[in-house]
Amino acid sequence: MTTAQSKVMKIMDEMFLFFNKIDSMDTTIHMKETEQAYIITATGDFTQQYSKDLEHLQHALVQAPNPGLEEAYWGLSGMVSYHDNSELQLIANMVSKGICTVSGDKLTVVLHRNKE
Repeated sequence: MTTAQSKVMKIMDEMFLFFNKIDSMDTTIHMKETEQAYIITATGDFTQQYSKDLEHLQHALVQAPNPGLEEAYWGLSGMVSYHDNSELQLIANMVSKGICTVSGDKLTVVLHRNKE
């Protein structure tokens, strides 16, 4: 697996953990590779009781990226375990664009990671 693929897998893993945290019982994560980017689409169940979690994700996705954060993470990878939302900030730094959409009881998160 290439480094780029490992990074995309990390993003997909974090999306799975996010949807698990908001008790989604029906989650789908799809990745499409184009010439310019990887596009990760995650869709799952959503209820308003988790609106604070969604706000946290949306806030992380609109923050200005910290280029050193991703590099520091990969330098430490494997040395630390994670179990909270702290990784969402990392994911936000790993993507070039992120959009969250709620339609009825479904949440869709579309993330774009430009190829290096």
